Parts: sequence; structure tokens; C-alpha cells
Amino acid sequence: MKPKNTESGAERTAADRMVTDQTVEGCTAADRACADCTAADRKKGRRKSAIQSAVLFTAMHLAAAGLLLWVRAGLDPAGFPAKLTLVLTGFELVSVIPLWFSLKARLKEIEGGEEDAAAQY
Repeated sequence: MKPKNTESGAERTAADRMVTDQTVEGCTAADRACADCTAADRKKGRRKSAIQSAVLFTAMHLAAAGLLLWVRAGLDPAGFPAKLTLVLTGFELVSVIPLWFSLKARLKEIEGGEEDAAAQY
């Protein structure tokens, strides 16, 4: 006699695999399991991911700038290493500005549905 609940990955039907193999950003495991995840949920997940990454990289650049300023504090202000760390700190701080412009462009892409439209081809 065969037990009732012995379904393995090989025994799943094609429809079951389509539902469970789709992983969508912004949806919980329960959403994926019952396939209720909509395009709005995908947009929300993409927005959240883009914002989180921009905030993380901004924090990393600010931390690097702070570390460089801390290193510079221990150096002779008139020496070349102190000037070099000041220039590098400036590069770290200036690099944050384009990051936020690219975030703005990414959010426009997400809202416009360009990614979803491209996935159809």
C-alpha cells in the first residue's frame, strides 16, 4: 500500500512547478505558495529593494569618508598623505550624488512598468 502524502519533487505536476518555482520580489512565502502575488506586489518589492540598496551604499560611502577623515586626523595636515586622504574623502562624498539620481531614474522605470514590458519579449 502506498502512503497518501509521498509527493516528491519529481512527482509534481507541471502546473505545481510553475506556481512554486516562480519567485517574485516583495512577496512573502505564503503569497508565492498560493500564487496571489500581483504586478503591484512586484513593483512594491522592486521599489523597496532599490531604496534599500541606495540607502546601504550611501551609508557605506559615508562610513568610508568618515574613516578617511579619522585617518587624516592623525596625519600632518601639511603633508601629502593628509591631502590625499582629503581628496579621497571628497570623491567618496561626491559619489553619493549620482547614486541618488540613478535611484530616481530606477524608480521611474519601476513605476513605468518598463521591466514588466521587457519581460514579455
